[in-house]
Formats: sequence, C-alpha cells, structure tokens
Amino acid sequence: MKRRWFFALVAMFFWFSACAGSPDHIGPIEMRGVGMVVTYQLAQGANNKEGVDARSDTGYRLFGPSMMTPTGGGGTNHLGDAAIPRWVRVTWREDTTPGNRWATGKVVGDYTVQVLSRIPREAFDLARAGRERFLVLTFRIRDDGVDFGWMVRLQDGVPFVTLMKGGDL
Repeated sequence: MKRRWFFALVAMFFWFSACAGSPDHIGPIEMRGVGMVVTYQLAQGANNKEGVDARSDTGYRLFGPSMMTPTGGGGTNHLGDAAIPRWVRVTWREDTTPGNRWATGKVVGDYTVQVLSRIPREAFDLARAGRERFLVLTFRIRDDGVDFGWMVRLQDGVPFVTLMKGGDL
C-alpha cells in the first residue's frame, strides 16, 4: 500500500512540474489534433550525408537515414497526431562504418532548427478545420545548415492541394 502511494506521489510531482512551465509550454499541447507529416531531403548540390539524426526537443526521432545521397536517402514520415516540436536538432557524420553510421565517425553537421515558433496559429487552425488536412514539416539538408519549411495540405486526392505555406523553402 505504501509503495502505491509513493508511485502516485512521484507521478503527481512530474505532472505538477509540467503544469508549472512557462506559458509557451502550452503551445505543443494545444497544437495536438493536427495530422503531421515530416519530409526530409538533401539540398541540390549538397554532398552525401552519413548517420543523419533528427531529434525533437522531446527526444523523439523524426527521421534518421544512415545515408543520404543526391539520388536517394530522403523520405516522408507520417506522425499522425504527434505534438509539433519546438525545435529539431539535425546532425550528420563523416567517416562512418557501414551498419553503425550513427555511432561511428565524427559529427560534422550539428544544427538546431526552430519549428513551433515559425508556424503561425492560423496554420494550425486551417489544418484542424477539415478532414484530410495535414501539417507538413520539411527539412532540406545543406552542407552548411538545414532549411525548414511548413505547409498545410489537403490530401483529398492526387495531387494534394497546398492551402498555406511558409518557412525557408
């Protein structure tokens, strides 16, 4: 019985400390309910990237190809109703060992991209306003940085319709 109370108190401590955050902490929670898609690609003219790792402020891995080349390595991840990240840290390496690209070699690219603060509230409202609407976060990896763009798209058929967009792309 004492053990059960102890775990309940520990859980309440974490819950209350999460509620005591700054007002901008409310942002990701309010933004739930928006379907999210993440796309990533290598920028035109960029060199190959090894051991790419993109993690959100919560530690969630948004994407992580072992190798990105001009002819391949990009992709799309459908994350459903995930919280929109505040920021995403994108890293890549060189001189890696095949099969172990995320842990070997040397980190040569390390960039943090602000995400949530760059998307206007109107985009979230538009994405929530109807069915088959998604917020698409796009990351384009260059040799000297990462470009970020966002769009609200309607996936009612093929091709999809862009309703609103912004960012670097």
